[in-house]
Amino acid sequence: MSYEPALGARFYGIGNEFLGVIIAFILIFISESKSKINWRIWFINSVLLLYDGGGNNFGGFLTCGVIGFYISPLSMKLFGIIAAILMLFMSDNHIGVFFRNLASLNTGFITDTFLSKLYTFKRLLQVNIWTELIVISILIYIYNLIKGILKFNGNTMFFVISCILVVLFNDSGIVSCALIMMVYLNYIFYTLSAEEKNGIY
Repeated sequence: MSYEPALGARFYGIGNEFLGVIIAFILIFISESKSKINWRIWFINSVLLLYDGGGNNFGGFLTCGVIGFYISPLSMKLFGIIAAILMLFMSDNHIGVFFRNLASLNTGFITDTFLSKLYTFKRLLQVNIWTELIVISILIYIYNLIKGILKFNGNTMFFVISCILVVLFNDSGIVSCALIMMVYLNYIFYTLSAEEKNGIY
């Protein structure tokens, strides 16, 4: 579940398909562990997703980093910003190249990059298996919210936030969002079914 060399895509890091699975499993891990240090889990994964020898996925770094930043203590927010800036400019991958061009105000490079991202995003917004999966998942989620089966709080709230962020921060975030929804909603309904069967819910 990564980049396809036959399509001419870069052949390193992780693709946005696998990113969706990773974020879904972060949510599942936090739900199951009842952890009180959730911000650390989001921060660690954001670093791994940005790291040259790790994910090389800037959208994934931003998604996890923003959530970790939002829920982290005030003392960690400044540290997180400084660490992120240093990592971005020291990276030897395409992310580092982009930010060095941004710092040098290379408008041609920046414009070409954004136009390429917008083209990919527009192409994926068309009716396809990913958009169909997202629409169906949203309808199921809203229906269960209205029925009172699901609550918009805690980890369920961060599930929605992560879906929004991953679309905003990735040119093919539609794919990541669809996989987050598919994996995490299946986990939620499996858990509810198990609790109902055991007389818990």
